[in-house]
Amino acid sequence: MAYFEQPFYNNDFFNGPHFAQPFYTDNPFFTGLGVQAAKAYADPGISAASASGFTIDWLAPAEGDSVDNYEVKVMAVIGGAHITGSPFTMAGSTLKKVVSGLPASTDYDVIVTAINAGGSLASSTVIMSTTA
Repeated sequence: MAYFEQPFYNNDFFNGPHFAQPFYTDNPFFTGLGVQAAKAYADPGISAASASGFTIDWLAPAEGDSVDNYEVKVMAVIGGAHITGSPFTMAGSTLKKVVSGLPASTDYDVIVTAINAGGSLASSTVIMSTTA
């Protein structure tokens, strides 16, 4: 539940009982204001690259934002086609995805999107490659 402080106005109407007090987002009128879209705080990185795949790693949001799921998109740079199974849906507690079965010496665009009840926010597109 989010807490909002009402601005102070210097007149009797706005300083009355309805405006001089803080309000909380559990009030039905303000439903939804307390849930903000999940934030991706760092672009994904790559580890354990091989000729047939790589591991995508990312960081959880740093400011206590809840994440219900991550969506991981892996697409060929040339042609833009998603690899088999992409986009992958990962649990909010998962911070990596192993991708295998790819052709050697190929570049891929990777986007990790953090998702919660307030919406979603994607990382920048990062290019990852399989080795020769």
